[in-house]
Amino acid sequence: MSEELLTPYTFRLITLILEKIERHKLSLDKAFHEITAKYKIKQGEKRFIYVEAWKTLLNFGIAEYILESNGYKNLPLRRKNAFRTAFSFIYDNPAFYDKIKFVRGGLIGNKLYTLLSPRNIEKAEDKVRSLPVHARLSYFYSFPQYILRRLLEKLDSRRVEHLLQSFKKRYVWLRIIDKNFENEILLKIRKDKINYKRDDLFEDLYHLYITGFQPLPQLPYQIAVYQDKASVAVVRALLVQKSEKRLFLDAAAAPGMKTILYCLDRSEETMALDISYKRLSEAKQLVSSFCKMAHFLATDSSFVVFRGTIFSNSLVDAPCTNSGAINRDPGLRLALWNLNEKVVK
Repeated sequence: MSEELLTPYTFRLITLILEKIERHKLSLDKAFHEITAKYKIKQGEKRFIYVEAWKTLLNFGIAEYILESNGYKNLPLRRKNAFRTAFSFIYDNPAFYDKIKFVRGGLIGNKLYTLLSPRNIEKAEDKVRSLPVHARLSYFYSFPQYILRRLLEKLDSRRVEHLLQSFKKRYVWLRIIDKNFENEILLKIRKDKINYKRDDLFEDLYHLYITGFQPLPQLPYQIAVYQDKASVAVVRALLVQKSEKRLFLDAAAAPGMKTILYCLDRSEETMALDISYKRLSEAKQLVSSFCKMAHFLATDSSFVVFRGTIFSNSLVDAPCTNSGAINRDPGLRLALWNLNEKVVK
């Protein structure tokens, strides 16, 4: 079935999804929905494209090694992601090598195509096995080397590998914003054949049991959002704190989910700060729908002083790599692939 669905058209769309993830640091689901909204795609093709994009994000590490070791590290993004896509098909089933020859179009030249031969892939795997542990795990698990180096400073290699294996499990949480639409949202979830369970601690939070290769349903952000339980717990713990003041500070506000959760519980004046003007602008559009008294300031919160101002509560969810969401979004493996010390600082 998958061989029939693999055409020059579907191959190119998978490549475009990966390129969008890498270029714009998007999640797999966001990139998938943007591409499938732009191009005409049959229903059967949609699932095929999503599944194969997901598989590629789990398998592209060895492809990356092949490109780097053969002088193609700086290949243009579209061609590089076409190579990764082709590799994933062949890695999963060597019989696809001949099929790739007819669907690659102009994205994979003859020299690159030769590097994708099953025999060459086997040789690459053998070479990767002899690399230092951080590089070996990185290429085999398609996981950013920088993060692995940091993990190996704290944990032994066996525990790190066990952790990498656990990242293949998918955990998704859905928070209901508008209770009036809760039954409607849950009905849609059931129609998409997704099982769910209400959380024991937070009644507006649901754990969705989604199989690995299944797109997240698109939901209006005004009534429901995907938000990790840890993120919800932080704000709920903050809301326990009582104060006579009516001014809330979110010192690292983007993308705005925690700010909204706080505002929905308390109608306080809100100061939303973030170091990224672009991310704060996007958060502003979202937060303004829920927080009627919100002010936005693009700045580094570590250097801001509010003289004579006392806040009822303040939240500092310090910027991070977002790597903790890798088990929910495999796109982060690619988006963070070139992460380094300079970028983190």
